[in-house]
Amino acid sequence: HLFANGKPKFKIVVEGANLFFTNDARMVLEDAGVTLFKDASTNKGGVTSSSKEVLAALALDDATFAANMSVKDPKNPPKFYMQYVKEIQETVEALADAEFECLWREKQRTGQHSHELTDKVSEKINRLNDFVQDSETLWANVPVRNAVLKKALPKSLVELVGLESIIARVPENYLKAIHAAFLASQYVYKHGLAANEFSFF
Repeated sequence: HLFANGKPKFKIVVEGANLFFTNDARMVLEDAGVTLFKDASTNKGGVTSSSKEVLAALALDDATFAANMSVKDPKNPPKFYMQYVKEIQETVEALADAEFECLWREKQRTGQHSHELTDKVSEKINRLNDFVQDSETLWANVPVRNAVLKKALPKSLVELVGLESIIARVPENYLKAIHAAFLASQYVYKHGLAANEFSFF
């Protein structure tokens, strides 16, 4: 139903959560001139927002969480909650912009299909993420680690309880994952598929 008289009905297709095409269908659509954004790119906002929700639960003690994250009156939610939601939305938008710009640059540079580039960018981020998580040197550099965490963590959360409290309360593996994901994604979004672990380090 996407074609009429042999031509695509739509110029742009953005795949939704659990509503996606096969790679063969993506290829046909892109070859017909459709700009297609694969689900792996378009659904990252859900992962980001849910991870920030878990982060708040880990970083705040029960009383602080109840006072700042529990919405008892929908007409009057806590001020912190509203700020936290706003920051999450801004993060999702910034990451979506960065992913789009990276994919667009790579498409112009390589001429490859967008859905293939989505996979390659994700693979590149994942490989660099693993590299960063495996690097004890990067994690042991406390000034750099803390500077990265301050950028990666929601500002309102750091202001509410302090970076030291977050580091003390949140499991180290979770913090390492935040640290690595932030560095890997920012680096690949900025430098594209030509980026490598050596130049990153």
